[in-house]
Amino acid sequence: MELLMVVVIMGILLAIAMPAYNNYIMKSRRSLAKSALLDLAQREEKYYSLNNTYSLTATALGYPTGTVFPMPINDSGGVAVYTMTVVNDASATNPSSTYLATAAPTGAQTGDMCGSLGVDYLGRQTATVSSCW
Repeated sequence: MELLMVVVIMGILLAIAMPAYNNYIMKSRRSLAKSALLDLAQREEKYYSLNNTYSLTATALGYPTGTVFPMPINDSGGVAVYTMTVVNDASATNPSSTYLATAAPTGAQTGDMCGSLGVDYLGRQTATVSSCW
């Protein structure tokens, strides 16, 4: 009977702890995406200051040779949890003077309530849920 009570208590604790742990993991992966987007924005601004245009080419922005967009954002285990892309605003008067970088969740991260994160050439940060940035 005592063993049964221990098993029940452990089950209850596990039912409470697992969702909290999963939310923590998703939040930490989200910070990887934010960091990658802000790094890309910094690279875009540096490129713009030298060339008076933004680039859609990863190697032009200083990423390693062979890197292309869409670019995976990997967790510490090397598993892609976001995919980062960058595009120009085709509706702008001068599309090459704009960019929008987005990080879309992939794999286990697709269950994250925040969805895709983004940053544009004006520094505006976007997310499916606005409180996620």
